[in-house]
Amino acid sequence: PESHLAPEVAALARRICLMAVIVDYIGVGMMRTCLPFYALQMGGTATTVGALEACYGVGQVVGATVMGRVSDKYGRKIVLLLSFLGSAIGYGMVGVATTTTGLLMSRVPVGLAKQTVAVARAVVADCVPRADLSAAMARLTGLMASGYVVGPLLGGYLSEANCVKLAVALFVCLVPITMLFLPETNPALIAGAAEARNLGTSG
Repeated sequence: PESHLAPEVAALARRICLMAVIVDYIGVGMMRTCLPFYALQMGGTATTVGALEACYGVGQVVGATVMGRVSDKYGRKIVLLLSFLGSAIGYGMVGVATTTTGLLMSRVPVGLAKQTVAVARAVVADCVPRADLSAAMARLTGLMASGYVVGPLLGGYLSEANCVKLAVALFVCLVPITMLFLPETNPALIAGAAEARNLGTSG
């Protein structure tokens, strides 16, 4: 079936989503490079570094369950906004952390809220015909990988402090861009809005 969106709206949604994904993965790659150094500077061990990723993983398991339902009920846009806000808050907490406990706590909002990949795939699926879906998903995956190539290199080049500042700035910038320019693509919400407008017109 064809996309339920007008071609220009679908194209805009895809462009914004793909841009957000590559910026997201640059930020993630930067922080995953810097976090072990933060942990070691605060007296952490290799176990601490592992625990940082484990906290993130637990948050992802919980967040995926909740955010999937939010995406279906309230739309893709709100979940992406929550994802970027959660990342900005979590990475900001890294910047003010003075103990390894603070670092571990910083992974909670990131893990819970960060569902960028799942929602990006849903947006792409909403915007392209089924016949083109495999190619569109491949392009999305390629952009993720590109961001994850740039991110660790950039994170390694920058000092830890500058790495955090840039990562937070990237996610903060994604919030207004998504809010202002990304159209909602959830087919159920669009159909419901159209039905409401029709009822209002006929009434």
